[in-house]
Amino acid sequence: MPATATRTRRSKKSVRRKISIDQLRSICLKPTENRRQLPIGRNGKLVTPRNNFLSDEDVARLKELHAAGDPFPNPQNKAFYYYLIESLKELGLNEAHTQAKVQAKFRDLTNTSATKVNGETFWRRWKNRTPRSKKNSLPWEGRFMQNVRVLQRLTGANPYGMKIMDVGTKVLGTAGAVIDILPGGSGGHLTMIRLNTNSATPLKITNETADSESAE
Repeated sequence: MPATATRTRRSKKSVRRKISIDQLRSICLKPTENRRQLPIGRNGKLVTPRNNFLSDEDVARLKELHAAGDPFPNPQNKAFYYYLIESLKELGLNEAHTQAKVQAKFRDLTNTSATKVNGETFWRRWKNRTPRSKKNSLPWEGRFMQNVRVLQRLTGANPYGMKIMDVGTKVLGTAGAVIDILPGGSGGHLTMIRLNTNSATPLKITNETADSESAE
C-alpha cells in the first residue's frame, strides 16, 4: 500500500479517537439539520452521525413510565431493537435466556396483526428483508444475533447501546443497563442473552467476531 494511503487512513482513525462519548452526545442531541458531520463513514466519508442517546425530554418521559410501573421503559423506536428489548422484558429482566427462547418470544411479539404494514407483519418484513450485500448475507438467525451484538456497542462513532445504558443511569439510577451475551448449557454450547439493568459493561462471548454495522 502506498505510504500516502497509509498516512491518510491513520489520520482518519486518529480523528475518530479524538471524539469522546460526551462530545458525540453533544453533537447527536442537536436537531439533525444542525449536527456537525463527522468522518465516520466508509473510507472516512463525512456523514451526519446517528443519535444513539436520550435527550432530557426522553429521560423525563421514560421516568414517568417507570414511575407508573414499567420496570424498564423502552427507549427504542418500534423496530427490531424495540421488540428485542420487549422480548427480554417479558422473559425476565436480569435473567439469561437461550437464544432460541428469545427468538421465539421476538417472533410472537412481531407476528401479530398490530404490526402489519401493507398486509405483512413486522416479523415477515424483517425475516424476508433483502440483504444489503449477497456476499455477506446471513440467515435470519445470524442477523438476529448480529443485531444483539450491535446493541452491546458503547464506544466509537456508532454506540448503538447508549440508549439502553442511559435508561439505566438516567432513568433507573443504576450503574447502567446493557445486553449480555453468555455461554450456557452443559459445556457452554448454548448462547444466552440477558438484559442486565445494573451494569456498565456488557458481557460478551469472546470468540464472536465484531460487527461493523447494524443488520437491523
